[in-house]
Amino acid sequence: MVIVHARVVLKPGNKPAFLEVARACIAETRKETGCLSYSAFEDITDPDVVIFYEEWRDEAAVANHMSLPHTQKLLSTAPAFIASPPSIRMHSLLGTTVLA
Repeated sequence: MVIVHARVVLKPGNKPAFLEVARACIAETRKETGCLSYSAFEDITDPDVVIFYEEWRDEAAVANHMSLPHTQKLLSTAPAFIASPPSIRMHSLLGTTVLA
């Protein structure tokens, strides 16, 4: 399994427009083969920060996701809304232990 974590800092006042594009991308992404989970969350200490949390079957599924039209639309429109380049990290996991 692969986890992708992205942190996006938005320009003040741009969250509604950004979230409209993000919601469309999230809805399509959740239908993709290999997508186990895909969500976005607001940072509770900074309302202009959005955190994307994604779980994928493997790196090939992530690569496919990055090439799809809905992802490309989000990536191409995001610069108009964000204050700085996003921080995006991909983590490969060997296994998972359920704690609760």
